Amino acid sequence: MVGLFSLSTSTKVKITAFGASNTQDNLVNNNNRTYVAQASGRFKSGVTLVNVAQGGISASSSNSADFASFAAPQYDGSKAVNILTLQYGGGNAGDLTSDPATVTPFYNNIVGIAQKWKALGAGTKVVVFTTWAYGCADSQTVTNYTNANTLILANNTDFDVVINSGSILVALQPTTSCPLTSITPDCNHLTEYGHSFVRDPYITAVNSVF
Repeated sequence: MVGLFSLSTSTKVKITAFGASNTQDNLVNNNNRTYVAQASGRFKSGVTLVNVAQGGISASSSNSADFASFAAPQYDGSKAVNILTLQYGGGNAGDLTSDPATVTPFYNNIVGIAQKWKALGAGTKVVVFTTWAYGCADSQTVTNYTNANTLILANNTDFDVVINSGSILVALQPTTSCPLTSITPDCNHLTEYGHSFVRDPYITAVNSVF
């Protein structure tokens, strides 16, 4: 495996970040600079990073019309490698609720997104985070987050790399209450400081695809 920092300057790579509000590059609950924005200057020349995340987007909608509208147009056949990175919180539009029956559909939608991306052409790769759960909302449960993440972590067919969000920082692991306010202000969104802990695992995971 060759890391991005070892790529020839003639090799062209495009990274497309797709997902919900914690990936989106705008001001969302103090998210001045997300991990995607913070990572953008850390890749060598020849690497293009584009963010098409949408606040409030669900895995379900991302696997249907939103994929065609936002993700698919970013595939660039002139690039040697096209990487799609995914991150969802699970709670948008009822993706992952307190009902155990929502776990498998949520997971299947993420798999569907990955499969659609890989069907676009050669050189496609998918990097996915496990489901974010800084502090569970009332409509969600730690058990359902855990079960969804277990499925994601076990998939080495559709996902080239899986980033385990629980391993980034103890404060980011699922809890029944919000962790430190310096990390996340509302149980759902990281602060810019919180995103700084996500940035390096994100860069490392993308690098490891090569």
